[in-house]
Amino acid sequence: YLTFTRGRWEVRRPLSENGQALFLGAWADDRLVGHVGIIDCGPVARYQNVVTRAEFRRRGIAAHLVGECSAWATERGRARQLIMADEGSVAARMYAGLGFVSDGEVVGAQRV
Repeated sequence: YLTFTRGRWEVRRPLSENGQALFLGAWADDRLVGHVGIIDCGPVARYQNVVTRAEFRRRGIAAHLVGECSAWATERGRARQLIMADEGSVAARMYAGLGFVSDGEVVGAQRV
């Protein structure tokens, strides 16, 4: 997992450094308790990995981070912002509360 995570950040770092992406974290003391990213994909800004540690959920951390990313994307002229969540999930309800609306269904497959 560490190799995967490091590789993912090696890809994301240049996007952040050249202003094409924004990655934010929320900290409690020296612990990362939440994080989110957003990438400017031209006409659309795409959210990445909205995560909050279980013991810090329901405190508005993810909502705040998503809001900051949304402001960043809006400032860049990206009125269309894409965030994915399972229908009916806690995350989907939070996103709806932030003004996101469903724009369709995505189906995926994975080989185990």
